[in-house]
Amino acid sequence: SFTGPLIYAAAPELAAGQTPVAARLPRAIGTSQIANWLDCRRKFYYAGLLRIGSDVRTFKPKLGNLVHKTIQEFHLAVRGFQAVPEGAPATWAARLQEIARALVASDPKFGFDSALENRAAIRAADRLLERYAYELEAAARRSAGGFEIVGTEESVAYEHAGIALSGKIDRIDRRPDGSLVLVDVKTGAFKRDKAMTAAFPKLAAAAAAGDLWIKATPPANPQLALYRFAKPQTGSL
Repeated sequence: SFTGPLIYAAAPELAAGQTPVAARLPRAIGTSQIANWLDCRRKFYYAGLLRIGSDVRTFKPKLGNLVHKTIQEFHLAVRGFQAVPEGAPATWAARLQEIARALVASDPKFGFDSALENRAAIRAADRLLERYAYELEAAARRSAGGFEIVGTEESVAYEHAGIALSGKIDRIDRRPDGSLVLVDVKTGAFKRDKAMTAAFPKLAAAAAAGDLWIKATPPANPQLALYRFAKPQTGSL
């Protein structure tokens, strides 16, 4: 319990102000950390530079890892989406769900903290993977001639604005004209297509102008726009 006033006492041994100094980054910064830079400079400093964080993996990150690994395994065999046979999305969904269950059963990395969490994760993964299967069909129908998946979870290292960056691109599609489409798979809240369609050109323009480093609230997550610098053949995000 608290019964008295709080008193602030300045520390006389500390200077009133300190001059900022440049620091050389000891390693490439993960592209995902740029979102931290834009969101909170302190979070970026501790997580991105000092790499101080919790080793505890919570439910949502573990679910995300499971979904991403499942999609990667699925596309080792299924890469061509130039045409979509009748009933294909349901077949893809069933195969994706089968892979997710096999990963949870066989790989300790995807084990959850309890039987209850395990069941909840499988249910959530089933819904997400089914939606992913139908989105594959929609993407194939949107693009004249469909597409071929040429990379999943591809590690990249590149430089932008003098900063060495590294990251992992969830999916890379190649269109019939040879241009690439970068896809970022999210397992969080669903984003409205219209809002995303409006946001990404603004984001790409901010990245091209160097404004990502100073803009307080970017129009969308900067990862995909930055990955364009790693994949110059990119036609869309």
